[in-house]
Amino acid sequence: MNLHVKQRRGLGFCCRGLFLAVCVVPLFVACGKPAEQVSKSEAAAVTDKTAATEQVRVVDGVAPEALGQADSVSMNGVIAFREETRAAFKTGGVVKRIVAREGDVMKTGDVLAALDVSEIDAAVAQAQALHDKAMRDLQRGETLRAKEVIPQEALDNLRTAEQAAAAGLKAARFNRGTAELRATEPVVVLKRVAEPGEVVGAGQPVLLLGSLQSGLVFRGGLNDAQRVRLATGATAQVRLDAWPADVFDASVSELGQAADARTGAYRVELLLRSTPGKTILAGMVGRAQLPVQAAATANTWVVPLSAIVETVGEQVSVYVVNADNRVERVQLALSQLRRDRAVVQGALDAQMRVVSSGTAYLSDGDRVHVNSVSAVVKEGAP
Repeated sequence: MNLHVKQRRGLGFCCRGLFLAVCVVPLFVACGKPAEQVSKSEAAAVTDKTAATEQVRVVDGVAPEALGQADSVSMNGVIAFREETRAAFKTGGVVKRIVAREGDVMKTGDVLAALDVSEIDAAVAQAQALHDKAMRDLQRGETLRAKEVIPQEALDNLRTAEQAAAAGLKAARFNRGTAELRATEPVVVLKRVAEPGEVVGAGQPVLLLGSLQSGLVFRGGLNDAQRVRLATGATAQVRLDAWPADVFDASVSELGQAADARTGAYRVELLLRSTPGKTILAGMVGRAQLPVQAAATANTWVVPLSAIVETVGEQVSVYVVNADNRVERVQLALSQLRRDRAVVQGALDAQMRVVSSGTAYLSDGDRVHVNSVSAVVKEGAP
């Protein structure tokens, strides 16, 4: 009987051991299961948890503008007469009187200013006396030559002397005629430079005159990229600070062929077609809008300077937002800087979103939320 009991106890011990083995083995199998065998639901849960804790930065975006889309440029400038004359005396002397004052409108033939002619009249009298003497010498020489008292060479010299004296007299009389300044056409006095009693040199301006027949123009300057896209005869619109609510029609009448040495800008002149009921004065300032030809440049874009992350030589970097709302760093070639914009070349697209603010806190691959998307302000827009 004791043997039987021991056998039963042994059998129970074996059963309990088998049960523990069956329960423990799956536990170790589950704990040691490889990562690739984790279920898809478990992986998705981990991903969602990571995305929830990932920092999302709020930025502003801008749509890059193709350079060829700009159809106009603006230009600051000033009103002036198309033809302006610096009136001056041919010879120097003392200014006797200046009839014209600033703002006066003078008709053709009106006296503008005059010199004291005392010295000039003396020069004319001297030239006249020299010519009279040369004439007498020539007449006496001709008489002597007829009697063969003097050779032909002496007579030729006397004739040359008379011609020289006649030319001197003519020059003196011409200078006498230029001692008075007269209007050769209807003009307006823009500036009075000298006053009566002053001594002026030959060619020194005393009055600045504007030709009423030439019309008024609006003068300004453009950079080289804008200048080459502008054509003579193109229509334009001008707004003046003095008349902010009015728009004056104009046309491109003159385009500079060389840049100004001081500013680097090319001179552009617009002829005002009409100024109905408005008083337009030389010196008024304003702004003109000019049509330009589309630029034939491929993959050339305009982006704000604030979008540029880094500049290395002629290469710049910007952040572009992809479809997953993550930023990607794009390398572009810098073509030109224009005030608050940059002209770049590279693989951009009008549908892309370029980060225009907050770039200093971004790294490649960061998740962002684009707060707003705007277009780049076009060239020449106010």
